[in-house]
Formats: sequence, structure tokens, C-alpha cells
Amino acid sequence: MLARFTSPCAAGCGHAVEPGQWMLYASGRSRHVECPRGVPAAAPVRPEPKRIAVEDKGVYVLDGAVVQVVVTKDGRRTYALRWRETGGERVTEAGTFVNGEYEYERGLVAVVAERGRKMTTDEAKRFILRYGVCCRCHRRLRAAKSVLRALEDGLGPVCRTYFDRAA
Repeated sequence: MLARFTSPCAAGCGHAVEPGQWMLYASGRSRHVECPRGVPAAAPVRPEPKRIAVEDKGVYVLDGAVVQVVVTKDGRRTYALRWRETGGERVTEAGTFVNGEYEYERGLVAVVAERGRKMTTDEAKRFILRYGVCCRCHRRLRAAKSVLRALEDGLGPVCRTYFDRAA
């Protein structure tokens, strides 16, 4: 980038980076692209954020929040959706109305890769009881038989058949 202001060279060459000169800038420090001291300037390297592998997609828990890790359409990468409660028609045990939806959040998959963990079966059961939806695919469980079977392993009837075939 072109320097707009005079600043000392971070390489310690003793020369200032003058306005109009090409420079590298990182972490509040500027440096000549071609330093008079002869020290080659290396471009700052941005570390690749952690990601969750495609085969590890699923429902995770991150600091108490429910997060679904999904695969992109091309099947090469993953991204994350956070469950957010919204007002709705479902009545909880406390008599309040609750509903929810998954919303995309930029950079969330890297945070889940660092600090998240897979949702347990007991957590999935509590999720189904509270929201009346499968935590994996978000389909509403209306039939009493579907809800009762979902409480066995935390999956709705459609997701259960998917996992039964995969096993």
C-alpha cells in the first residue's frame, strides 16, 4: 500500500517511510517494501482459521448455544448456523411461547472448531421437548408418535432413517 503519513520503518533501518512510498503495514507498524537496510520485507501471513471437516458436520453446542454445522452446496467446506429463539406458537412447561430458527453467522464455524462440542443425545431430547423440531434438520414434529420416538435418541423420524441406513 502507499504510505499516507511519515512513520519509522519497523525493520529498524533508520529511514522513515515517507508519504507516497510503497510500504507493508501490519499490527500498527509500517515497513519499506524494499528496505534500504537490505532486509527483505515479507508480506504478513494471515493464519488460516480453523474449520470443521465436512465429515464432522452436525449439531454442536457452543457456550450453551445450539449451532448446526452444514456443508456448502459444492460439498467442500462447512459453515455454521446459530439457533436463535423467536416468539412463536409453541408453549413451554413454564407457559411461555417459544419458537426458533437457525441463522447464519460469519466466522462462527471457526469458533465452533476451537471451543464447540458435539451435542449429546440428552441435549437433543431437551431441544425436541422445548421446540418440537428435530435439531438436525429443523423439521417440525407434529405427530405424538414422532415426538415420542424422537425422545429415544434425539432425532426425528426422517433423520432416524437416514442414520439407520448409514449404520
